[in-house]
Amino acid sequence: MQQNIGRKIIKKRRVFSCLLMIMMIFNMLGSTSGYQVFAADDGYRFRSIEVTVDGTKLEDYSEKIVQDATVKLRCEWEVDNNVKLAGGEQLVLDIPDIFDLGSDDLSGDLQGSDGNYGTWDLDVSERELILTFGELPGTQSNVEGYVEFNLQINLTNKVVRVPYEMSFPVNGSTTKTFQVNFEMPDGKTIEKLASRMVQI
Repeated sequence: MQQNIGRKIIKKRRVFSCLLMIMMIFNMLGSTSGYQVFAADDGYRFRSIEVTVDGTKLEDYSEKIVQDATVKLRCEWEVDNNVKLAGGEQLVLDIPDIFDLGSDDLSGDLQGSDGNYGTWDLDVSERELILTFGELPGTQSNVEGYVEFNLQINLTNKVVRVPYEMSFPVNGSTTKTFQVNFEMPDGKTIEKLASRMVQI
């Protein structure tokens, strides 16, 4: 009886180990998406997120970024051919808190060559950029576009890592991350603490 119980336990452990290995493989596959494509989707997506400083892409920018510096945030999107949209489908981008969004919500249209593809909304309180598509993009081919903003860097009363990583979660499933070097306001410097976190 004890021998049979032992065999059952070993068998269960083997099954659990196999399931764990399968989950690890799926996680590995899920993390190998291309550099410019974000998130599993239903045929529409943010194609790329780009931040530029003085016309230079952030990943190529070698200088330290100062308080109140103006940067451009550009979010490119696309809809696959033959994807039928019912209208109301959304893409959501979380905006890092080092960007000063001001106090008023902003909104506008996603204009295309053949009409209005939908709307974009910048929700200041939630710090989200929301793209809402209409039906028109689902009736055309090679539909793409972008939304871009000029934003200021605000480091006041922020907690930052050393070095700071600026991340853009896209629809909650994929993230693009930049490493950024800052010049601290008021002559303050970053000190590397045990937690690698500092208060500016």
